[in-house]
Amino acid sequence: MVVVEHLECPGVTNVTQEQCVFTTLRLLNFNMYAAEEKYKISFRPEMFRVPCPKGLEAILYFLLTKLDPERAKMELDPCWPTYDAKRDHTFRKHVFNWLNELSRDVVEGVNIPRINSSLLTKASGTGVISLLQSLSSLVLANSIKSPELKERAGNMPRYHAQKPHLNLATAECLRLETEALKRMITTKGAETAVLRSTWGETARNISEGIESLTRKRKVLTERASVLDGKQRNYAKLITEPSTKPGDDQEHLKCVVQQKSSTVSDIRTPGSIS
Repeated sequence: MVVVEHLECPGVTNVTQEQCVFTTLRLLNFNMYAAEEKYKISFRPEMFRVPCPKGLEAILYFLLTKLDPERAKMELDPCWPTYDAKRDHTFRKHVFNWLNELSRDVVEGVNIPRINSSLLTKASGTGVISLLQSLSSLVLANSIKSPELKERAGNMPRYHAQKPHLNLATAECLRLETEALKRMITTKGAETAVLRSTWGETARNISEGIESLTRKRKVLTERASVLDGKQRNYAKLITEPSTKPGDDQEHLKCVVQQKSSTVSDIRTPGSIS
């Protein structure tokens, strides 16, 4: 049985570790709907309460490709997608080695837990959720380092050893540029915090709405099936003549009753819960 850990986040109540993982995946532009269509798996926060190896592989491939596209291209792309046992084994081997390399150091303030190879095969439980939370947080922290910040840092003025009279101006430029960078980083951090604090509730509402629509669709499908059966019976009563003399009146009575029942069902379908 999977124990769901609840986290305390400002502005959001009863947020689970699972929901935090999927909120981070959405912030990283992981397209749940496209992934469900491609892999034929339902990507939901509670998906790893039961074994789901293919779902775990898809998410790990996405995160590691985001983290280091060049390394992913060399190591993971040759064995992706994993459509046979050999490619599946090779993919898990590369992922296992990569994750354990990351676990040796604290990168971007994130500590990746060291895992056993059986975790990638089992693909369920709190160990998987803890791994995905740490890895997705690392990828998100790495993604915040936008090219715009790197470009501005590269264009900052340098110290002039041969032109000391320019150093005061250089120092002032450095101070102003540093202040601008600090404001930009603060703004980006605030925007990220707002997104993370509000998206959990929004995602939960969307999930509940989808579940409600799915239930309604099931009810309507069942009722349509019942009405279709009654319609076929009605058509059969009309087309099949009575085989015994004197049964015509009884046959007509059955036809009228069947028609009345079908029309009544169509006009008053009842409430859908």
